Amino acid sequence: MSCKICNFNQVKDLDRLLLSGVTSASLSQKYRFSVADLERHRGHLQQKMTLARSRFQVSLHQGLLCKLNTVMEMVLGVVRGAKNSQDARLLLQGGREFTRIINLMHQMAA
Repeated sequence: MSCKICNFNQVKDLDRLLLSGVTSASLSQKYRFSVADLERHRGHLQQKMTLARSRFQVSLHQGLLCKLNTVMEMVLGVVRGAKNSQDARLLLQGGREFTRIINLMHQMAA
């Protein structure tokens, strides 16, 4: 059976009210849905929110990995320049930063 509220033309308004803590009983009076229908829909809404949070976390994780990759490329450029100019101190510093970035990426992948 499909959810009456999921197909309701004012579902976004109703969802906002549910998320803000308005009771199903008061929404039942305002929108003429049964409390059982509203509670069933609240479960659907919680599933949608869980999925949205999960997708956000994945997106955030991917974005951070992408930024770390960009920084890693910059560090590699510095390391190559230090190697070419035979700057041992800068080469070691770049190597440490490169290792630190690799460790961060490994931690994020775990």
